[in-house]
Amino acid sequence: MRTKFIIFIHYRPGYVKPKIPLCVQYYDRTDLLQTEIYRRMDDQELVKSFRESTGAEREKAFIFIVNRYRERLYAIIRGYVRDHEDTDDLLQDTFMKAYRHFSNFRGESGLYTWLTRIAINSALSHLRKMKLRAWIPLEYVSDSLTSENPQPDTLADQAQMKQWIQEAIGTLPDKQKTVFILRYVDELSHAEIAKITGNSEGTIKANYFHALNKIKAFLEHKQKPNHETH
Repeated sequence: MRTKFIIFIHYRPGYVKPKIPLCVQYYDRTDLLQTEIYRRMDDQELVKSFRESTGAEREKAFIFIVNRYRERLYAIIRGYVRDHEDTDDLLQDTFMKAYRHFSNFRGESGLYTWLTRIAINSALSHLRKMKLRAWIPLEYVSDSLTSENPQPDTLADQAQMKQWIQEAIGTLPDKQKTVFILRYVDELSHAEIAKITGNSEGTIKANYFHALNKIKAFLEHKQKPNHETH
């Protein structure tokens, strides 16, 4: 009996499908037993399996890389892009680039670090091309960002506050935006972000500090007309 596995990619009408056949794979029962081996592999072992294999085995190894990191990379890209379908396209583009240029991965940084760099560059390139600002979805905006500001009294006020936070993030320079998204959305440490961006931890801390201050100032400016007396 053959079982069909569908990978994360969902094509929308008019989108050109890649030549690399990652969308659908067929495994027989022997293959299903082998999947447990892949699940237990760490990143280094998975990378080695991908590089040393050919044909279906090579693609299978890459599918497990995709499945291991697709949700985390989706969250990062979604921190830049408003539209869900655009996020899916950019996620697909990220893995296509990784597949085609895997020879560029030297192992000097972790696999996730390398994939995250590709994802961020794809997202920023998309924003520049479309002349858009980064846009974190409302579900990613928690109440912690408003803790130093007057707390909203109603659900409508809370929604407005989160809307302003979205706008504030969109105004940040690329470097501060990237640090903020990796720290706030993906909850990475300063050290992990430093590896991804190639900057020092001191620079990362400074960028995050400036990003928070700019968001706070943006919120204070938005709230001022409602609190001033004339």
